Amino acid sequence: MQLMLNLGGPDRVSRVQMAEAVAESRAYDASLINVVSASLVDRGVQSPADISMDISKLVKTLNISPTSFKDGVNLTLATS
Repeated sequence: MQLMLNLGGPDRVSRVQMAEAVAESRAYDASLINVVSASLVDRGVQSPADISMDISKLVKTLNISPTSFKDGVNLTLATS
């Protein structure tokens, strides 16, 4: 049996916080991030302001410890 899951991480992060985590990981100047309200961005479809997911039941059911977004960025973008 194949199981496919679509889930978020253990922490709620905005797109701005995602960009800041990448900037910090790569030692980029975070002040260059252009912060705008999501309501001002035309994505071609309407989307709620908060699309975060509660994964607590999945974490408990599968007995997993998801990696935080910031740690995932650091692991993904780590330089050797």
